[in-house]
Amino acid sequence: MAAAPQSGQLQQQPQQNQAPGPSQLQQQQQAQLQQQQQDVDPVAKLKVLTPHLKESLTMIMKIAAQNFHQNAQIDNCSKSSEATVQRFDKSLEEFFAICDQIEMNIKLALECNNVNADSTKNTPVLVHTSKSDPQQGEAQSYTQYVSTVKTQVTHAKELRDMLLDCARKISERPGAGVH
Repeated sequence: MAAAPQSGQLQQQPQQNQAPGPSQLQQQQQAQLQQQQQDVDPVAKLKVLTPHLKESLTMIMKIAAQNFHQNAQIDNCSKSSEATVQRFDKSLEEFFAICDQIEMNIKLALECNNVNADSTKNTPVLVHTSKSDPQQGEAQSYTQYVSTVKTQVTHAKELRDMLLDCARKISERPGAGVH
């Protein structure tokens, strides 16, 4: 009777040492992809930093309460000042560091949103970057996009030249620089 369970255990051990299956590889790849997205995406970073901010604020309140309690006992002469309490300034510094990171990520997210809005306004048609996939819907090819960009650059140069010409004409007028 004892031999059967041991052989079953021996059969299970080699299965555990085998290479990870496709589902485990997919999970690992998804975890790596999520980590890469968090490294790039400011909103994902905000989601990660928010619990740390809550923990830091909780720690600040706890340390402040301990300090108030200790100071009250010292003021009432019921306890000496030799007891050590965690430093409030270190916790406050950590809290503000997390706040700064959150502020930076919010500004970055807003800037990304503004760039996206400007991109959509100036090039409302999607650009199809893959050469192998057929165009879908209203997406323009990369060559069409390059043509659009060249046209925009030409118009920008024309506008720049007109502004320079206007500035030159204004500066040539008599009494233009005198107020």
